[in-house]
Amino acid sequence: MLALVERAQAKASSASNEKFNDILDPLKTSYRLISAYASGSYRAISLENIGLMVAAIIYFVMPIDSLPDFILGLGLTDDVAILAWTFSRLKDELNKFREWEDSNRDNKEDE
Repeated sequence: MLALVERAQAKASSASNEKFNDILDPLKTSYRLISAYASGSYRAISLENIGLMVAAIIYFVMPIDSLPDFILGLGLTDDVAILAWTFSRLKDELNKFREWEDSNRDNKEDE
């Protein structure tokens, strides 16, 4: 899972698509969530929802899909649509994870 996150981060960093900006924050949050899930430090998400998130990121990372990424102007359109739909559906999960991160950050600062 961590290798998948690294590939997705690399692709997102190289993407220069204005449509992509709207999903950048939830995409980064999903990377952290998947990494925390893979390490075992965060498990407060259903297997179905983590699977949906991973599947959307796999679709994003794959170079060949319904609109291949090399098609200028259109290549990332389907990727952005899939990610936007997924993040919309998992909005509450992403918010719970951010709260968990903030809580853990606060606890570490108190030590």
